[in-house]
Formats: sequence, C-alpha cells, structure tokens
Amino acid sequence: MVSELCTNAVEHTASGEVGGKFVLELEVSPGRVLVGVVDMGAPSRPKLCFEAVDADAVNGRGLFIVEAVSKTWGSEMVRVGRRVWADVVGASV
Repeated sequence: MVSELCTNAVEHTASGEVGGKFVLELEVSPGRVLVGVVDMGAPSRPKLCFEAVDADAVNGRGLFIVEAVSKTWGSEMVRVGRRVWADVVGASV
C-alpha cells in the first residue's frame, strides 16, 4: 500500500516532475497504521477506475489494492497539494 500511494504521487501528480517531491507519513499505534502521502497536487482527485484492465497490464489496479487492505482511505487538499491516506486497522507492527 505504501509503495502504491508513493508511486501514484510520482506517476499522477506534479511530484513526478523535475524538482517534484512528496512526503510519506506513517502513524503507528497498537493494531493500527495510518499511511499518508502528501504530493504536489494534480488536477483531479484519486479514484477507483472501474474500466476493464487487461490481465497482462502492469498498472491500473493500485487503488483497488489500497481499498482491499485498508479499513478506509481518502484524499484531501492541503496547503502544498493533496494528501492521500489509508487507515489499516488490525495491522501487526
């Protein structure tokens, strides 16, 4: 999930441009991990893409993975761009 959110920041936002950056946030407590990635912004919100993905495709399933392994996930605008987060309850750390 961490890899997916970081990859999305680089692939789909200004964070992937020359000089772009993103910040990974991890909040760990007993039985819970909250993952956040703050990127430099994109023109649209992240969303699940329900279009058919070719079985041999190497991308297009990432947010489905995030959806499957997290209790909940979402995004919000922040001062520098957008923060995408996922809450994993029952995590063993």
